[in-house]
Parts: sequence; structure tokens; C-alpha cells
Amino acid sequence: MFVFVQSMWSKSEINADSNYVVWSQFVKAASKLRPDVHWLVMFPDDKSGFKYENDGFFSLPNVTRIPQRVPIRRTANAVNFPAEWYEKLFRSYAFDAVWSHLPEVSAQIKASGRTTREDISKPTVVSQHNYVVHRSLPYEFHGHLAFMELMGAACSDANVFNTEHCKSMFDDIANEHIVPNIRKQIEAKSYLIPYGTLEPELGIDKKRKDNKVPIIAYNHRLLTHKRYG
Repeated sequence: MFVFVQSMWSKSEINADSNYVVWSQFVKAASKLRPDVHWLVMFPDDKSGFKYENDGFFSLPNVTRIPQRVPIRRTANAVNFPAEWYEKLFRSYAFDAVWSHLPEVSAQIKASGRTTREDISKPTVVSQHNYVVHRSLPYEFHGHLAFMELMGAACSDANVFNTEHCKSMFDDIANEHIVPNIRKQIEAKSYLIPYGTLEPELGIDKKRKDNKVPIIAYNHRLLTHKRYG
């Protein structure tokens, strides 16, 4: 099985980018459980301006790096879709699924590489909604990004949210801009899959009401992202 990973880039220092940390750690763990899965990873090329320290990830035998010219500005690379690059990607690799951490381009990916109108041999597109453009955030509301995320969700085969709050933010925007029948279609293929921990000893025993060692979940964006503090 081949999986294409479409990442989002929010920091010029890739090793410190939380999105890179999330999917690279997932791939490392998944490689132990499913060594038969090969991961094709879209990655900024050398001229894109990003900084990356070799951390051994691309030394994994079942990971292939595919370079792409990526704008370093977040609001630019979020809508960056070089159609010719993706057409070449579809002609060069026969992958089974797309794990898209950039729902803003999921719809375009879903429509790429089509030589017929049949849905035969088309990869399954799974959109991972790690970040939702929402009016409660302390940034300018980028309507075009919100609309493209909604379109990506509608065109994807599945949508994954890691927290109930993230899903509720998405629902707020969807209720503003999408007709009811499309919202129902998105809801029917949406899933809540919380992130776990890298250290097994930090796992919470759900059968217990308390734990011997307190577990504190810290969100590094609480102060600036949600105006806490």
C-alpha cells in the first residue's frame, strides 16, 4: 500500500513545525506496525527557503521524499496548488490513499490525475483538520481559506478531527456557509480521532477515576491562539 502525505507548512524551521512533528511521528510508529505501507511525502525543495536539520526521518526504508517548490508564507502555501506538479505526481506514482494535512487543496487533489469520469483507481483522500480558520482566533479571518477548507471537506472521502473543539469550530463555519444537505454529507464522513502520547507510561487508564501521577495536557498556543492568560 502506498500513501501520499500532503503536509501543511506553518514555520520556516521544519523541525519545529508542529504539523511535521505530528505526521512524522505517526509514520515512524506506523512503520513498526505496518512495514508494508510505503509513505510518499511532499517536502519543500532546497530553493523554497525552509530550514531542515536531518533528523533521520527520510532514512526510513519505507519513506520517499518528493520535492516541491513551496511558498514560505503560510497563507500562500495553504492555497498553493501547482497543477502540473500534481499531474506528474499521479503519472509517476500509483498511490492508494492521500493523507492531506492541507484540506484547502484536498478538492484539487481529489480531481487530479483523472483520465476518465469513472471513480476507478482513484486514491482515497483523507483530510486531517488540524487547524480550522475561525472568527474566534486572534488573527484576521481569511474567508478564502475557510471556504477552501469547507470545499476540501466536502470533496474528501473522509475527514478527521483530533478534538471536539476543533470539530465544533469547523461546524460553526460550515453552518455559516454551506447548505444543509452538503453539511450532512460532510458529517457522515467525519471522524473524531484524538491524538495519543509518544510515551506509553503517560497513557490514561480510562477504568480509573484518578491516576497515581497527574497528567497535564499543555497547549503551547493557549496564550496567543485562544487569548488565555
